[in-house]
Amino acid sequence: MFSETLDCKKVFGIFALGVLCVTPIEALGAFKNNSDNSNNIEELSFQIGKEKIPLELNLYADRQYDLNEKVFVAEGNVKAILNGAILASDRIEYDRQKKILVATGNVVFKKGSQYFQASSLNYDFIREVGEVNDVYGLLSIESISNDINLIKSEKALVLAEDQIRVSPIKNIILKDGYIIKGGSIDSELGLSANSTDKDGVINNWRIQSPRIIIRKNGWSADKISFTNDPLNPTQARIEAQDVEAKEDNNSTLISCSKSRLIIEEKFSIPLLKNRKLGKSEAVKWFIGLDYKEKDGLFLGRKISPLDIGKDFKLYFQPQFLLQRALKGKTNNYIENGAGPLSDKISTETNFADLFGLNVALEGKKSNWDINLSSEITTFDSQRFSNGYRYNGTLSRDLKIYNIDKVNTSFFTSYRDKVWNGSLGDSDIYFASGVQLNKHGEFKFNQISHRYNMSLGSGHYEGEDYYENNKLIELWKTNIFASLDSSFPIYRNKKDEISGILKYRYSPNVIQPGLDFNTKISTSYSFYGNSTNQALINFDLGPEITFGTYTKSFLDYTRFSVMPGITIKDGSSPFRFDNNVDLRTISLELDQQIYGPLLFASKLEYNIDKRSNHYGKSIKSQVATIIQRRAYGFGLFYQPYQKAGGIMFRLNGFDFSETGEPLLTN
Repeated sequence: MFSETLDCKKVFGIFALGVLCVTPIEALGAFKNNSDNSNNIEELSFQIGKEKIPLELNLYADRQYDLNEKVFVAEGNVKAILNGAILASDRIEYDRQKKILVATGNVVFKKGSQYFQASSLNYDFIREVGEVNDVYGLLSIESISNDINLIKSEKALVLAEDQIRVSPIKNIILKDGYIIKGGSIDSELGLSANSTDKDGVINNWRIQSPRIIIRKNGWSADKISFTNDPLNPTQARIEAQDVEAKEDNNSTLISCSKSRLIIEEKFSIPLLKNRKLGKSEAVKWFIGLDYKEKDGLFLGRKISPLDIGKDFKLYFQPQFLLQRALKGKTNNYIENGAGPLSDKISTETNFADLFGLNVALEGKKSNWDINLSSEITTFDSQRFSNGYRYNGTLSRDLKIYNIDKVNTSFFTSYRDKVWNGSLGDSDIYFASGVQLNKHGEFKFNQISHRYNMSLGSGHYEGEDYYENNKLIELWKTNIFASLDSSFPIYRNKKDEISGILKYRYSPNVIQPGLDFNTKISTSYSFYGNSTNQALINFDLGPEITFGTYTKSFLDYTRFSVMPGITIKDGSSPFRFDNNVDLRTISLELDQQIYGPLLFASKLEYNIDKRSNHYGKSIKSQVATIIQRRAYGFGLFYQPYQKAGGIMFRLNGFDFSETGEPLLTN
């Protein structure tokens, strides 16, 4: 369904591993009877191959005793600790003969960032079958492998006086998210885009199930819910039914009869049926808008990816070009036999023109990320070369000259479409090369900064800037650096809202106030014909926010004005990167209309009166958005590109404390 953080084998398999990590508690049979508030310590060992690894199990309880010398009982504030993992309950019974462990009453398991609670847990060590009831838990995907690793040579014991506190979740911070896009969208305008981590990943999940059955080679459950929402009532959750997990080649494969996305406990969207759950495996229909490539409206469908060996996945997105089919004509292709930069003409369509296809191959080999993607807008053999684009990258993070995490990427592309401000669309007909990139963010004296640095060199074939309809081929080497900063000027603390209300319509806490933003960038490019282009750009301006986005009507307005000036020396021979917009102004507006309904827009204009492009739009995009804490849904349109689409986003959060079980119907 989604990215790897939503892989059910990680979501549910970790619980099974978590509660079973105390299986060595079989050694409890060696404990002697003790009086109140006693502490028993037992040396245990795990057999791994020919090696035995020692572990130390600590057991604390108000009372510990034997029943008929067959059943060991611990009652009252029972806590078993094994290398930093805690299993707590009101009562633990262990039948030495039947080898059955039963924990009842406020059962809690905690290891690192992983936390689970249940009403009861029982496990039969002979049959290797167990059951956990009324399960609620927290999962942190980033730390799972470390947290569940109880097989350690060094001890990491938790102090006996440490308590497991059940308390409301707090310290909520937007961190990441999972995005589903349809159509042509080049930004997340107004849709909680200011997360601090990469999209496509959600690290923290809350899960809940009435019962999980644990077996020797896997586990199963009739129903499991998990949510990205840190608060109750949940605004979004995923519910899977008839879930089954089986061990296969040292991994766990999860399948379910069906699953659905539940929004606000009111709307249910089917996701999967009789499929294995994994990364991006949901089948999705969507509608998009693209007049320049697909003659307008088109329908698309995202299909479950195909596994190519163990390291790669192949993604397909077939499309039906609806508006092209209804018109019976297309305006998106040049005349057969004409040059690649010739003007497009209107021609009759045939059956092969009515279908498009997006294909992507993603994977990793020897720590290198491999991404290949292509877009096909017609299957007519006579115009296929003008209806086909592709991009490919081979990249990884390297340490170069003591600089950590420098992304090194080898790239290639064919007919890569580039938007260059007042000059509009331009195709890079062919390109190949290498690029180094380093980016990050930091805070200094409450001032937020984001930086980006890159160095690249490649061979390009693109449209000549000086002569229309002419392709030129040149080497280009470019050095680029930028720094974006935000200076807080004023915060209206009187409008601060406490409690859950401040996250009613937004994943971020909205603080009214005034900021001053700056963007500084510099670029130097030199070309194979001995020309060069040097640019220094300064953008600066205020950003003002009214309201807290907690009330139902017109309670949030964000407005930003950013005039910009560019100092230029030299000129690029290519149309796709020749900067002609030297005086600009950028305007942004986000406005709550009613409830979660938000209008967002971003406009940028050339305001250089000396320019032939004075008054032209450099960039424009508008959006209508349904914005909530846990998710967002938006309709986007770019007037000058004549393209639009839809986007759905699940937000991911960092938070502290345990929270409470989900409130579900």
